[in-house]
Amino acid sequence: MVKLNSLIIFSICLLLFSSNNLLKVFGEESSPLNSTSTDNSTVLAAQDLECNNVRCLIPVCKPGYDLIRPPNSCCPVCTICPAPSDCPFIRCEGDKIPFKADDKCCPECVCRPNNVCPLLGCAPGYKEYTAPGDCCPSRCICDPSRPCLPYFCPDGQVPYTKPGECCPSSCKCDPSRPCPPYFCPIGQVPYTGPGDCCPSSCKCDSSRPCPPYFCPEGQTPYTKPGDCCPSSCQCNPNRPCPPYFCPIGQVPYTRPGDCCPSSCQCDSSTPCLPYICPDGKLPYTKPGDCCPSSCQCNPNRPCPPYFCPIGKLPYTAPGDCCPSSCKCDPQYHCPPLNCPDGFVPLLNETDCCPNTCVPNCKLVYCPPIFCQPGYSPFTEIGECCPRKCKKDCSNIFCPLIFCANGYELYQPDDQCCKQCRPTCNHSNCFKLNCFPGEEIYQDPDLCCPSCRSILN
Repeated sequence: MVKLNSLIIFSICLLLFSSNNLLKVFGEESSPLNSTSTDNSTVLAAQDLECNNVRCLIPVCKPGYDLIRPPNSCCPVCTICPAPSDCPFIRCEGDKIPFKADDKCCPECVCRPNNVCPLLGCAPGYKEYTAPGDCCPSRCICDPSRPCLPYFCPDGQVPYTKPGECCPSSCKCDPSRPCPPYFCPIGQVPYTGPGDCCPSSCKCDSSRPCPPYFCPEGQTPYTKPGDCCPSSCQCNPNRPCPPYFCPIGQVPYTRPGDCCPSSCQCDSSTPCLPYICPDGKLPYTKPGDCCPSSCQCNPNRPCPPYFCPIGKLPYTAPGDCCPSSCKCDPQYHCPPLNCPDGFVPLLNETDCCPNTCVPNCKLVYCPPIFCQPGYSPFTEIGECCPRKCKKDCSNIFCPLIFCANGYELYQPDDQCCKQCRPTCNHSNCFKLNCFPGEEIYQDPDLCCPSCRSILN
């Protein structure tokens, strides 16, 4: 057995150092399949990903043999290739063309050189993937080196990546992240719905009483469907309404949605009180009223005759239907009034024509007249010059006056400003509470008593 092992080792060494059949061990002194050998060995290329880390023994083939890598094998062997005419005919489709590699006996379908593939436009977190045997990428796969877009989640949740996906597309609850406070009205508590992490609505809680809700007469509190506490009122047929009084010609009216009457409306069955109007007018009912409250002119009722003196015409005041006064006739020509020299005709406010003569004041020189403060010169009717002074407080400024106890403000007839005068009405005097050592004293010049020291 020892001799047999020694013989095998010797045979291997002889093969390694033989000049005709030299084998090179892939290592520091040999070339990998995807590099060029320093000897006459053929250039090989390992195309399969699983062969990149395989160490092969590269044989040196005899003349007539080719160094060929069989299918589904990582290391080449020496073999005799058939004639090119004996290779099977192949039909390549798409982006592939027939090509015979140096390590193959017959041509195979390979990708076209400089082939331009369409971009797939993969989303962040993905990259293009080319399936074995294809020339262009056909789908996108996850790529941890490419960051995903930020995915934001509400409070209490964190981003979640579903199985089979590369980036988060939804959120899931995170018990370590507390939810923000959620406030609900009285009578309700926060509610977390199915699939939620934090409260997003409120629900009724019978343990929390509702605040009292007050309704007017004839109504009771009403809780709407879906609410927890009453928010409106509804009619209660068991609670009678208070009496509601309306004026004559109207009846109580209940508005839609109310339970008791809150206003009045007209009722033709209720008669109105008679409304008396003067001659020429008829009772008038204003829009929105039920009974007449004013009068309007009646064109079918003629007005009684109204007589005016010569030079005047009957006058109907605004709002009246018949004349009640006279006014000057602008088309009436007044008879001439002959006044002596130095006099001119005078037209009174109540007359339409002048009937008296007065001196022509434009030709009269008036001597100056001086009046005390609070008075101004006054000219009598029919005269040209002022002869006396008349009270005139329009330009007088009166100071603010405070009257002492027992005095009152009054307005003198001949003065513009108020003054103080004693009232001497003891009912207006203050009740005195004198200090110890004082007494109540009545000054003869005053109306009310005062306190004075007893020592005096």
